[in-house]
Amino acid sequence: ASVSLYSAAFSMKPQPLTIVRPQARQPGAPFVAAMAATFQTPQRLQTMHQASTLVSEVTNDNSQSRSNPFKQERWTETLNQLMQSAQSPEAIAEVLATSGPKKSVCMDLIVELGKRRGHKAIAQVVAYMQRSQMEMSPKDWNKMVKASSKYGSWQVALQLFDLMQESNVKPMEVTANSVLRACSTSRKCEKAVEFLDRMKKDGIPVSAQSYGYVISACRRTGQCSTVLELYDGMKADGVSGNIIAYNMLISTCSKARKLDDAKQLLEDMKATGVQPDVITYTALIGAAGRAGEWQEALGFLNQMQAAGVAPNLYTYSSLISALRNAGQWEKAVRLHETMVQDGLTPNVVTYSALISACEQAGQWEKAVALFEQMTGQGVKPDLVAYSALIAAYIRGGKTDKAIEVFRRLPDRGLAPDAFIYNAIISACPGSPDEEPTLAEGIFADMKKAGVKPDVTTFNSLISVYEKGARWEKALSLREEMNATGIKPDIYTYNTLISVCEKGNQFHAAIGVFNAMQRNGVEPDVVTYSAVISACEKAQRWQVALRIFNNMREKNVEPNVITWSAVISACGRAGQWTYALHLYQDMLRSGKKPNIFTYTAVIDSFEKEGIWERALGMYDDMQQNGVKPTIVTANAVVSVLRSAGKRQLAYHFLQQMKKQGLKPDVITYTNLIRACEKDRVWEPAVASFDEMQANGVKPDVMAYNAIISALLESGQITLGLKYFDELQAAGLQPDAFTYNIMINMCERGGQWEQACVFLEDMQDRGFRPDQNSVTWLSSAKGQDWLAGGRRGLRIQPFGSGRTTAEEAWSMANPGGERVLD
Repeated sequence: ASVSLYSAAFSMKPQPLTIVRPQARQPGAPFVAAMAATFQTPQRLQTMHQASTLVSEVTNDNSQSRSNPFKQERWTETLNQLMQSAQSPEAIAEVLATSGPKKSVCMDLIVELGKRRGHKAIAQVVAYMQRSQMEMSPKDWNKMVKASSKYGSWQVALQLFDLMQESNVKPMEVTANSVLRACSTSRKCEKAVEFLDRMKKDGIPVSAQSYGYVISACRRTGQCSTVLELYDGMKADGVSGNIIAYNMLISTCSKARKLDDAKQLLEDMKATGVQPDVITYTALIGAAGRAGEWQEALGFLNQMQAAGVAPNLYTYSSLISALRNAGQWEKAVRLHETMVQDGLTPNVVTYSALISACEQAGQWEKAVALFEQMTGQGVKPDLVAYSALIAAYIRGGKTDKAIEVFRRLPDRGLAPDAFIYNAIISACPGSPDEEPTLAEGIFADMKKAGVKPDVTTFNSLISVYEKGARWEKALSLREEMNATGIKPDIYTYNTLISVCEKGNQFHAAIGVFNAMQRNGVEPDVVTYSAVISACEKAQRWQVALRIFNNMREKNVEPNVITWSAVISACGRAGQWTYALHLYQDMLRSGKKPNIFTYTAVIDSFEKEGIWERALGMYDDMQQNGVKPTIVTANAVVSVLRSAGKRQLAYHFLQQMKKQGLKPDVITYTNLIRACEKDRVWEPAVASFDEMQANGVKPDVMAYNAIISALLESGQITLGLKYFDELQAAGLQPDAFTYNIMINMCERGGQWEQACVFLEDMQDRGFRPDQNSVTWLSSAKGQDWLAGGRRGLRIQPFGSGRTTAEEAWSMANPGGERVLD
């Protein structure tokens, strides 16, 4: 006879296990010799022999004798041997047939093997009992099913239930519930739902406990919709829910952020006479917190107190978490004080939520104080608490402290997880003046510790590279992500585009922009803002406009940053009509311009010197409540300088000062250049002197402006004096400086000095401009060249402007249009 049983303990699709009747043995033949023909492994033969001997011993004992310590040890050894023998159907069948255990021993074997999840062994014992025609009552079957279900052996429990029905034994409700319990313990939602339907079809009574097990199975797998459908079915079947069922239902809705459903369940349970308890209200507070409704969370606390239900530690912890999520750190702190007054001692979960609430609100010092209070009260911090402390130090700019806490975690027996590694990496310095060795070292340590980097890890390290515009290293990380099978997300691509933009790598930014779309990641407003900004820096205004239009075609709403970037792209290229048109479109879209928008529009007027519009925009900005900055004021001065409105520029300077704006080196440089344009050197020198008197340190561009102004006015000697002052200040002349000085010496007839400047210029790797080249063509210049100074790199001349087709070609080196 054979019985089809499941052989795979945890398989979703168990395969039938054949129970083999043992072969007849010749009388007197040794057991080992009889099995040698079938099993050639001596170790397995010995195992089966020991199992047979032990089962024979225990089958002659009663249950009381097995309570003896020596007998108990032999009983445990019996179970272990039987488990090993169960690896082969033939072997276990032979062991049972040889030892011939009684029914009581078989029942005990099934119970104990259920604890050990010996599914195959249980199946063989049941088959042996059937072959031996042992009479099994419903209670016997229930005992076996219960033993299997208690430890999550849902396959065996279900198979035993099938065998029970095949044996024409009517299952009891408690037996069927044991199967549901096994499915619940094993998180088998679908199996539990199927078996519940089977119970109804077979006429087995379904109770609140039955539904409770099924709801529990589905709740553990997060299937909220299925849980609510079960609740509807429970009501349709006329089954009244108990407190356990309602609490599980509300808890499921809480985790699924379904606050309205949770509130409806509360009303239903009250209507059926089931009074909410502390678990009910705690789950409701959690639901409100996850939904961001902190006022409702406080309302549930008031309700439970009014109903005479005392909050417990978990209630307060859940409410503090709700207040943390809503940024209500002060209320969270007061609630903590109330909790202590009620005689409850906060645990590590409570403190972690409270510390995190203060950290997220920027109250990092309060967060640190709470951590110290926690440890002072003898509450041992866990990894979550340390994560909150590290985040607090990072929030307060105390990166060194955060790293110190991080380094000491192993000494406290805690291994940092990916969350902590990611936080520490993102906080590491990465400015252009600092090498990102710390972040790279922690990244390497993370991999050595066996903590697998995730997409957030790579994003954190890329953000460090972004701080220092290290675009090559950032792009190499993307290659590593691809190699390790980690898919970049929208944040990855946005940060990569940003680091390319900061590194003035227009081509790379466009390449990343195209790659993300090929990989199925749709750009968002941050993406478009970053890539348009890259176009603006590269003066590719046509590409910026095309990308901006594509953005709107895809119904991605531009924000003020996007508008400012595209306006600036047009403005820097001198396309003031486009810039002004975009500004007006922005107003029509309902977006309010900020200081960057106004500055970008004013900048666009510089090339054409449209000073009236610049001043008008400056006034509009202030009327709209936007306070000007020195950058915006400098943009106006630059437009006035370009328009040749020197006196108006000086008048505007006085207005700036009245507004509390302190002129900087750019302000004074523009004023000096305005003097140069009018060929007046005294006001230029006065402005330069005022700049120094006000503590503003001139840069190379300021010196270039004053020297150029003096050149235009023929003040050669004074110009040479400022050049000497430039060098004395420790500044390095640039190509523009040398070309001015050569031109100045040529006009003053100081040919030898011009030759010195030209020689020094070439030694520094600079190239002469057209004026210097003209001098080289003169007789004196030819004499200088004849003296051995050959091989000068002559500056090529051209408009320097990029056509639309050239812009498209630059944006997509392969020749394919960027945005088809």
